This record gives sequence, structure tokens and C-alpha cells, in this order.
Amino acid sequence: MQKAWIRQGITRAVAKQLHTIRLPHDLTKRLMQIKKADIELFQTLELKPIITEISTVIDVCSKQISKCLNAFRPLLSLKLGIGEEQET
Repeated sequence: MQKAWIRQGITRAVAKQLHTIRLPHDLTKRLMQIKKADIELFQTLELKPIITEISTVIDVCSKQISKCLNAFRPLLSLKLGIGEEQET
């Protein structure tokens, strides 16, 4: 039983540090369409497709595709160092 309070304390500390960002379902669905078109175009063209090529396949303007891709870009830590010496 003594370990339960330790586990609870760790769980609460992690929960305070973790912030989940939820994106709308239609945005997630759009990303899946973009990825599918990207794979199909890559297989046919044997090159990485550009946004305009993807937009013609899924019939969405390239501006919306760029917005969707920006919403799903990898997150970076604010503590990440910058520059050659990796100082913040």
C-alpha cells in the first residue's frame, strides 16, 4: 500500500507536465487523405510529390493542404538549445 502514494505522486507530476493538443476530426481525416495521395503519387512518379500535385488528386486547394501539414508538424521542446553551442 505504501507504493500507491508514490505512484499517484508520479502520475500527477506527469499529468501536470503533459498537455495534450486535440485537433478536429476533419483535420485528421484530411491528413489521412494527404498521406494516401502522397504515397500513391510517390509510387507512380517515383519522386516526392509537391503540394500542388497532391491538391489535384484530392481536389483540395494547396493552401488548405499546407495548413493541415502545419497543424501536424512535429512539436519541439521549448528547452531545446539553438545554435552551435546549443544554448537557449
